[in-house]
Amino acid sequence: MGVDFPKALLPLPADRVHALLGRALPAVDGIGALLRDCLTGLDRQADFLRPSDAPRLGTVVLDLVAALVAHALEAETALPPESRRRVMFRHISAFIRRNLQDPRLTPPAVAAAHHITAWPSPW
Repeated sequence: MGVDFPKALLPLPADRVHALLGRALPAVDGIGALLRDCLTGLDRQADFLRPSDAPRLGTVVLDLVAALVAHALEAETALPPESRRRVMFRHISAFIRRNLQDPRLTPPAVAAAHHITAWPSPW
């Protein structure tokens, strides 16, 4: 599976990104799996999407690609805060979907799994 886009769209140092060009990045778990699932979902739903959906979906894909590249480069802090927030949201959403039947799934458990602080909760 591949994604083709101008390198200039990545919010990362070009010289560091160049080191990854042509290299396969892992898609079994983590951010790579999120990107893989997003791309396969887009392919499955292509007949139901409108051209007007493309800009927003392009942003989603680019955020995930940027997060995967930043992870591979150990440069996550170089990503814009909005990109980091959107990727974190996707991580958390996927985690919740995978664990929805677990009675121990609470806001503090979700927060702990993602190394973030939970808001005050009645649980």
